[in-house]
Amino acid sequence: NERNLIYKDKLVKVLVEGPSKTKEDIYTGRTDTNKIVNFESCPDLVGKLVSIRIKKAQTWSLEGEVVPNG
Repeated sequence: NERNLIYKDKLVKVLVEGPSKTKEDIYTGRTDTNKIVNFESCPDLVGKLVSIRIKKAQTWSLEGEVVPNG
């Protein structure tokens, strides 16, 4: 978790991979450093690079929100 804490409140580019297997309306993607990020999104963004502001750092993943035109 400590390694992920450096990402909190930062803006990162994430490649949207697809819907989360566990939560509806939550999508998963990866940063260029291969960190897993979960965020609310829509099917239109799958396969695209988006800007995400990291809100929460967890042991195995990060949680954030899409920043339009970020």
